[in-house]
Amino acid sequence: MENPAVQGQLGRIARATRSRGSSRLERRPMMLTTTRSPIRRRALLAVMAAALIAAACGGGATEPKATTTAQPTAAAATAAAAVPTAAAAAKTGYAFPEKLVTTAWVAENATKPNVLVIDLRKKEDYDAGHIPGAAWINSADLSVTDKNGVKGQIAPAEKVASVISVVGAKPDSTIVLYDAANNLTASRVLWTLEVYGHKDVRLLNGTWTSWQAEAKPVTKDVPKNAATQYAFTAAVNEGIIANFDEV
Repeated sequence: MENPAVQGQLGRIARATRSRGSSRLERRPMMLTTTRSPIRRRALLAVMAAALIAAACGGGATEPKATTTAQPTAAAATAAAAVPTAAAAAKTGYAFPEKLVTTAWVAENATKPNVLVIDLRKKEDYDAGHIPGAAWINSADLSVTDKNGVKGQIAPAEKVASVISVVGAKPDSTIVLYDAANNLTASRVLWTLEVYGHKDVRLLNGTWTSWQAEAKPVTKDVPKNAATQYAFTAAVNEGIIANFDEV
């Protein structure tokens, strides 16, 4: 026989449950409305991060042909940075394997006149030991805070050019970048240089970690690179920049 008190309690629970469920359904659109902007910001950051680390360390590097004689022409440098075929991408697992150079290639070519190796680690780490022939720049100098207070924006072309001029960059330099952060910083700098039109920028495959693990030579000597007056002459490459609305 059913107990009226129990039935009454069950009824109150059922009504309360339906009421709470209805409230949640009514509030749900408000939750989506208030979170849309952060989601879009996260999507933008994710796209930017993916672009920056698309050529992160791994395997399948394609080496540029560094020489000590004739300097490559702008056309040759452009060809060296061409988009790889689908077969090459499938074989290596990277969309742009030609953006990577191996530790062996760097060890052989780092001190050649048309190659500029740049260390992007902390200054104290560079001073403690780095790849022979590698110069150091502060990657933070390639970013600015905009008028709205947003940090980490790409610096103007003139500023970027002045930073790499100090370490001897030239328009026909093969610039090889490395860091100790899975090439995250190096990828950002590569992107910055390509936005402004430098034709041949590479990442050290495996970063500083692989260089150390393979017991490659390390030095504390700072290269005496003659400063240049580098200037970007190409139009800004808008094709590799994603803005908020596009995301």
